[in-house]
Amino acid sequence: MKEEKQEPTLTLKEAAAEMGISVSEIRKYNKKGQLPICRIAGILERIRATDFYTFCISRVRQSFKMEKDLAEIRKIAGRGKR
Repeated sequence: MKEEKQEPTLTLKEAAAEMGISVSEIRKYNKKGQLPICRIAGILERIRATDFYTFCISRVRQSFKMEKDLAEIRKIAGRGKR
């Protein structure tokens, strides 16, 4: 039997600390449909790392009113290192 690889997750407290906000703010983003929260074992609330970082990137883009997509940003950033 093949063992499934578990996707990394963060607790709501860890995600809040990373963003410098409260857990209640994390819950508000979830209620707005902007940040999915999943349940593990039916009880534990977690945020998938990929969902969290996608959310963070979108927040940065919104705060700087960036219109370029992530691929374009990476392309521009890569040019700056050469």
